Amino acid sequence: MFFISSHTSADLSLTTPPEMCCNCGKRGALEYVETPMKKVRYFFVFGTELTLTEHFPYCADCSKTGARIRQGWFAKLLTICMVTAALFLVFVVSADSLPKLISTNLFTSAVISSLLLTGAYFYFQDWGRKERTYYQPVSLLDAKVEGEQITQYRLKFYNSHYAALVRTANPDLIKMGILKIEVRV
Repeated sequence: MFFISSHTSADLSLTTPPEMCCNCGKRGALEYVETPMKKVRYFFVFGTELTLTEHFPYCADCSKTGARIRQGWFAKLLTICMVTAALFLVFVVSADSLPKLISTNLFTSAVISSLLLTGAYFYFQDWGRKERTYYQPVSLLDAKVEGEQITQYRLKFYNSHYAALVRTANPDLIKMGILKIEVRV
């Protein structure tokens, strides 16, 4: 349905401080893990994909999060559609044993149920995690590419303490406007 017409990838050269895990903030026994951050833009059915890669320090518990890219709106919409189809099939098969309100409105009930279920699923992935996330702790929000050079990129950190360390370790990139850092609120 959608096609990626151009793919650009680059390695960032940030100074990534090794003092703490970039996700949970633990200190000691850290390893640098390659973290690919992606940004996909669509224009009708064609898209462009930008992948920026950096190595960040992770503890053993958080090292798997480096590869978990947060789903965009299109992936979430696709998930809702798949859950709706599955629930609709379940509702059709068991229509006789369902309450009358659901059995007379099978499709509407499936849509409402799938919205609630998938919304709860995506919400509870990060629920109760203040300074850490189930997904990548650093994500690419936006980037400007001119020719073959990345002139600016904006990263979002989910751990405010690690974001502060990166901010102090890369003052020249921030001053020149190449690197912009945001923190999850």
